[in-house]
Amino acid sequence: MSIRAKTLVKNKFWIVEEKGQKLGTLQKNDDNGWIFLSKQKDRQVFANEESLRSRFGFNIFDEN
Repeated sequence: MSIRAKTLVKNKFWIVEEKGQKLGTLQKNDDNGWIFLSKQKDRQVFANEESLRSRFGFNIFDEN
């Protein structure tokens, strides 16, 4: 999977892209949960980083 998260605000907001195409934005909550808002305005909530990585792949935060 080639989904990557590009940092907008360190440790808080990211743009999620696949092959250069924006899929949506990702936000980390204060309770260590995550919210993904897709371009279609669908909202997905992830309770922890493990559930987030199982959805988007373990390399989502790799900057390379």
